[in-house]
Amino acid sequence: QDGAKPCTEDWETTNIHALASVLVHHAVLREETRGSHWREDYPDRDDEKWRVRLVSRLNERGQLETRRINVDANSVAP
Repeated sequence: QDGAKPCTEDWETTNIHALASVLVHHAVLREETRGSHWREDYPDRDDEKWRVRLVSRLNERGQLETRRINVDANSVAP
């Protein structure tokens, strides 16, 4: 290929990199240990602060914005 036209593998690589970047960003933000997410500097689970979903998107400047959505304690098993 001439380099001007991206192929499927290029798009897949870009998407995997974007997803990995968001996962790492969320892992750094979450200051607790929960399930398979384990942090040596925060070894305990913290339901009071972290029973949330982290949702991220790119803003119009291409920067990652993350918000926290509270999770109803009755809807999810601990």
